[in-house]
Amino acid sequence: MNTTQAENIFINELQGLLALGSQQFKKLRTEGIDEKSLREVFYVIHNVKGLAAFLGNKEITDLSHKLESFLLGINKKIEHKSSQRIVKLVSSYEDILNHICASEMDSKIVIKQIRKLSSRIQKETSSKKSLRLLDWSFDFGNLERNKKNSTKKRNVLELTSLLENGSSKFRENVNLISNLQSIEIEETSFNILKKSLVHIIQNIFDHGFVNGSNLINKVVITASLERGSLILEIKDNGAGFDLSKIQKVALEKNLISKESKLSEKEILDLVFNEGFSTMEVASETSGRGIGMSIVKTDLEALGGSVEVATREGFGSEFRLKIPLTRKVGCLQSDDAAA
Repeated sequence: MNTTQAENIFINELQGLLALGSQQFKKLRTEGIDEKSLREVFYVIHNVKGLAAFLGNKEITDLSHKLESFLLGINKKIEHKSSQRIVKLVSSYEDILNHICASEMDSKIVIKQIRKLSSRIQKETSSKKSLRLLDWSFDFGNLERNKKNSTKKRNVLELTSLLENGSSKFRENVNLISNLQSIEIEETSFNILKKSLVHIIQNIFDHGFVNGSNLINKVVITASLERGSLILEIKDNGAGFDLSKIQKVALEKNLISKESKLSEKEILDLVFNEGFSTMEVASETSGRGIGMSIVKTDLEALGGSVEVATREGFGSEFRLKIPLTRKVGCLQSDDAAA
């Protein structure tokens, strides 16, 4: 199975995501479905989708998006028969990803399996009507942070190959400039930083190119050190955030009242609320209001933060901060913390 550099990067990153989610997939198969296990599996699927979209793997992006849609539409009260079907779909998805990682199947066979599973998921989704959505309020970063503490360090420069091999839709439309330094951080922090970066670039691209004449054609990523923390800044030259639209959506979602007097920072912080999106229709990669929420909860759990600034008509800037050394408590599981 011949692979390009982007495909090799995708396989390498995918192996890491599957290793992270292996226990969650196994728990779903052996213990059945509950809300927590679905959330954890959803987290893995969402990150696979983001990675696949960024590196231009259309088949996996589409498959992951459909499985997400299916899981988001599951009723909280799941019958045993339905539960078995859900487990089969998720297990088939995991099997396909494992086959890709092992490179043990011809690419044509893998694509055939992907499309067959995609069709099955589509049918299951279409057959469900008036289902209540699960409450997806969840600290998605738990899976990454609850891994055994590792002394392994990763260098920020390792992000370069991921950025350079972004999908053609990025490379053809956006001049992606990376000004990264050789800065070492803990592996867990690096993995969360990497996923956060993919989410943000995807968000910039999707929202920027929906906006007609104000297309983004440059994104600059800069890494630096500041008082014992890594600072990663992502700047674009697009239209910036539409503050009035953010307020309008927040009002519709009852996040604010008509009487609310918000500063610009408070308005921008609304985009990190789970389920918040200014996109009218969700695309394969944006519009569900999940990605930015994941970024915020993951970074804050590491003792870091994310801030956003904007100038309408001139672009936006995301500023990610991660401490170079985390407290041991950040790695405790819920049980250990209790």
